[in-house]
Amino acid sequence: MVLNASISQSQPESVLTALLEAAVDAIVIIDSNGIIQSVSDSALTLFGYAREEMEGENVCLLMPMPHRAQHNSYIKHHLLTGEKKVLGKGREVEGMRKDGTAFPMRLSLGRSDADGSPMFVGICHDLSDFQQLQQRTEVAEFRYQNIVEDERELVCRIDKNLSLTFVSTALLQMLECSIDEVIGYKCNTLFNDEDISVLLGSFARGRNISSLQQKYTSHLTCKGESHYIEWGFSLSPAADEIQAVGIDVTEREQALLTAQFLKHHDPLTKMLNRKSLIKEFYTRYPANTLCALIYLDFNHLQIVSHMFDHDTADKLIIEAARRLIRYLPSDALVGRTDASAFIVVMPAHSLDHARNEALHIVEQLEMPYELEGEVLRSDVSAGISFYPNDSKDISVLISQAESAIIHGHHNHAKVVLFETSQHESFKSRVRMEQQLRFALANDELHVYLQPKVDLMTKCIVGYESLLRWPISNGGFIPPGEFIPVAEQTGLGCELDRYVLRKVVELIAECRKTGRVYCPIAVNITAQHFGETNLVEYVSELLDFNDVDASDIELEITESVILGITPDVATTLEKLRCLGLKISIDDFGTGYSSLSYLKDLSVDALKIDKSFIDEISDSCGMHIIKAILSIAGALNLEVIAEGIETSTQYQLLLENGCRIGQGYYFSKPEPYLAALSKLDVWIVGKHLIKNLYLLSGDLN
Repeated sequence: MVLNASISQSQPESVLTALLEAAVDAIVIIDSNGIIQSVSDSALTLFGYAREEMEGENVCLLMPMPHRAQHNSYIKHHLLTGEKKVLGKGREVEGMRKDGTAFPMRLSLGRSDADGSPMFVGICHDLSDFQQLQQRTEVAEFRYQNIVEDERELVCRIDKNLSLTFVSTALLQMLECSIDEVIGYKCNTLFNDEDISVLLGSFARGRNISSLQQKYTSHLTCKGESHYIEWGFSLSPAADEIQAVGIDVTEREQALLTAQFLKHHDPLTKMLNRKSLIKEFYTRYPANTLCALIYLDFNHLQIVSHMFDHDTADKLIIEAARRLIRYLPSDALVGRTDASAFIVVMPAHSLDHARNEALHIVEQLEMPYELEGEVLRSDVSAGISFYPNDSKDISVLISQAESAIIHGHHNHAKVVLFETSQHESFKSRVRMEQQLRFALANDELHVYLQPKVDLMTKCIVGYESLLRWPISNGGFIPPGEFIPVAEQTGLGCELDRYVLRKVVELIAECRKTGRVYCPIAVNITAQHFGETNLVEYVSELLDFNDVDASDIELEITESVILGITPDVATTLEKLRCLGLKISIDDFGTGYSSLSYLKDLSVDALKIDKSFIDEISDSCGMHIIKAILSIAGALNLEVIAEGIETSTQYQLLLENGCRIGQGYYFSKPEPYLAALSKLDVWIVGKHLIKNLYLLSGDLN
């Protein structure tokens, strides 16, 4: 509002006072010199001054620089020319409060000629809240525009005719269209989901829409690629349009599809897993259809992993899966149920038919594999069980076929048909595995020691630790029964560590009590050498118990040497660097071991008992002499194991073998009984170490 009125002398002073007190907007009255004559109470509040601080002062007081200097010139110009440049108009200017802060306001200026002297009335309206609201609105609009144009947001609006009225840039880019190509067109090409069609149909017919809170996923093909879009819908304020906001959830949907696939398939070969193969069997084959279940096992696949790496072993399995798919008839089922095992189920009209098919499959799988520039051969075994003759339960049939393979390993047979006796043996093996796990967990296995003897002095120079598993009747489960089970079921490493821990703790106790002892050897399985943390485990065990590495020897089987890899060689070297001695156990049973000896970090060879048994035969003696000669050339110590007669002892001594063990000297005994013999056979620990460190010259 613009004031341009005269203030009559006849009007009561109280009217002006009431006006100045009641005015919502700030009122400032000035004379022709710009001096403030009167101000409203609201002006005092707006500018932050007391009345006496404003009245009598130049109005420039209320203006920030540079407007202060210009204001008086506006008034003078008006009084001289009569030009109403700012009078009778409202404009946005800046005011300044007492504290020096500037603020936006709308100023309306009018003139009043009272008593012949011009007076100017200014009405000031604070615009701070308005401008803040305006700024927030602009920010909101800017943010909305950014959201709409965001790369991930796919936005469109649809009218009552189900025509597109707006499409965001991101959606246009996905559709590879311009805005002119889509505006006005029907939206059904965007939404192929039935639930979305029902929602949009209800909107078009003006019905109440109760499902706007839901999310809908539709499939859209663009640029030859499939996309899954998750849509959300909302009504416009006037309810004349519906807005759809979509997010590309293709990665999520593909991950869900992948997870669903992996729930039923092996991730490496993409074949059915065990659970899905069983389910598919009952769906595919009519009841009582005679079928052969063939369990295929890749023997020694772990050796491939050790010799090369796990990726090479995986590639071998992938290629094997391809061969199976190419070879098998279309009505066969195939799945991968274990790291090294496949299962094939196929109709078979006779036992001979199933056996022949299995032989052909094994032949296909054992053909050479060209991988990583190497030609690899696999060793495959097959076990066969029959549905419904052997069982109508597929899980049982799988166990039966697996037990047939185990039976075949003992008899060196490639393809074996299931027999009931085999399954009983298999169940016995499973029971033993469970009992062994319990025995390990409850410390029920005992460590026995068998002495190693200097053949010249018959003094004890060391021990080999041997594991014994006592049973309730006072006897023992033979190691030949439970150790193979441990190695086949992945318990071999646990057994190794159990014995290592017991032996190190025994030596630590001897050191603590001052008891005489000798170095003790511990057998380490080939499986254990495939673990990268073996060296770390041994080192930490020795440090924790404050035991010298020289008090422990490790005996490794020839299978480790036959499958030697850079990793295994590095492990051997690191163990020797700790101060441990390494011996090759059962030496001579592996036909290709000799070629590796010169490159290995080992200290001793243990001649296998089978050669000692034949020492009286000229051929057997020649073999032993050859081993002794090679060991001497390589500066390796030789230990003869399995000495049982005085004849064997004399022949070994005469031919330069220095250390032996066997029942001729002592059977394995509980460690307390074994260590007590040191007091009888050796006087003083110093003598033990002197004897043990004697030269290895065998000539």
